[in-house]
Amino acid sequence: MGLFDIDNTDIFGAFFDLDGDGKVSWDEEFVARKIISDCLKDEEDDKLDYDIYDESVSFDAGAELEDEPETEDVFRDGEIKEDDYPNRRRYNAANTLANEFSVYVSDEDERKEKCCCRFILDYAETVIAADYLTHEGRFLYAQAIKDNFSIPCSLPDEDEIREMEPFQILCKIAKRDVPLSFEIWSWCLEQFLPYSEYDEFCRNDLGSWVIINLHSFPEGYVTKLVHYMNENDSFCKSLMTTWDESANGLHELIAEAIKEKLFNLADVLFKDRLRKVGRKWQKINALTEGVINRCKNYKESESMEYFKVNLLPIVKEIPLGMVQDEIEEWEKDIEEYISEMIEYKIVR
Repeated sequence: MGLFDIDNTDIFGAFFDLDGDGKVSWDEEFVARKIISDCLKDEEDDKLDYDIYDESVSFDAGAELEDEPETEDVFRDGEIKEDDYPNRRRYNAANTLANEFSVYVSDEDERKEKCCCRFILDYAETVIAADYLTHEGRFLYAQAIKDNFSIPCSLPDEDEIREMEPFQILCKIAKRDVPLSFEIWSWCLEQFLPYSEYDEFCRNDLGSWVIINLHSFPEGYVTKLVHYMNENDSFCKSLMTTWDESANGLHELIAEAIKEKLFNLADVLFKDRLRKVGRKWQKINALTEGVINRCKNYKESESMEYFKVNLLPIVKEIPLGMVQDEIEEWEKDIEEYISEMIEYKIVR
């Protein structure tokens, strides 16, 4: 016997007796079925909505981790005590998981924060990126560097809040020890970049933001940097993966590589930049003009001649009117500089 295969009046009474004849007809029974079905569905949806952590959701860490350990049961009875954790980062992660979530699973920010918390608690003992991640998704580079390197200067304590940006740290160290700054930069890329999904600004922090601020580094740093990139393939490749079409400042590295006769590096950087900006003519023009202006060092003409013969032809092949319109002016500018430098050498 089904749900509705009994005396209708016993179940629905007068509530669904819409015509008042004392009986529930088949069409009135259909209305009853529909209402009950909708109510049951809403109840089930409510259960799903309040399941605030979906175990099926995962974020690829970009690196192979060992079999995932069982997460410490932070939802245990009793108070979560700070003394039970080695630092504020792990305490905050445990406390956040235990007490602070009360929104629907569809809230992406909350889900990512929960993912950060679990990454911290599961892997802080074995993965550096997890040990120096805040529950809000920020890597604490200064503290990580202090704990893993002997450095010739002071850096702030960062137990739960970032006090210095990576470019500031690298610049401060470079003023005292340039090779050490390269070593630390390379280490940061190796340790944190594979887990950049936990800190959405990681790539910019370790890549383009450093390049943009190279003007604040010690004199001669850019020259040493392009040589380090040329000699350390792993560092160069990792650094290049941090750049997207929005990255600026690469023209300085390209021009410096040309000046230092690191032609293969210059070609790779220039072509990679063009590939990433795609059909964005503003970026193409800015890159071309930037390299041309940097090649005007008024010390030699060889850099400009190399750009004219090897890199400008690549730009000339780009079928965008906004790019093509500038080529004649660029060629004129290049020829004038080369002629000026030849005349200068003759006069000397």
